[in-house]
Amino acid sequence: MPFRFRFETLLSYRSHLKDQAEIAFAKANRHLIRARESLADAQERLGRTHNALHRDLAVKMVSDELRNHVEYIEDLENRIRTQEMEVTRWKHVVQKRLQELLARNKQHQVIEKLRGKDHQKWLRQQGLAEQQRLDELAVTRHGRSFL
Repeated sequence: MPFRFRFETLLSYRSHLKDQAEIAFAKANRHLIRARESLADAQERLGRTHNALHRDLAVKMVSDELRNHVEYIEDLENRIRTQEMEVTRWKHVVQKRLQELLARNKQHQVIEKLRGKDHQKWLRQQGLAEQQRLDELAVTRHGRSFL
């Protein structure tokens, strides 16, 4: 008779929950990476724009061009602030998903350990049953030799 774990459906369910938590964590982590890349890109554009403004200020510049530069810089600074808030929000989401993943993993490991213990118990019982059969066989053979 093969080994059958008594809580196999629970183990399967917890495995499913763990897999779902892993997927949610990976998605949140990807969003965080994209948000950080977008923030770095905006900061790099702001740096290039500042350099371009300083370079253009060294030469004569029309007031409309200066106003355009200033407005663009203000817009980039607003985008950076918004993106920083987005990065912070995704950091919190990733942290929450990680905690959820760790909890799901721990729940899964508890059932997995119980499965291992049940399997060891089953192996011992199988060994004892086999030993009992061998003992009965030996007694039967030994009894025949007296006849």
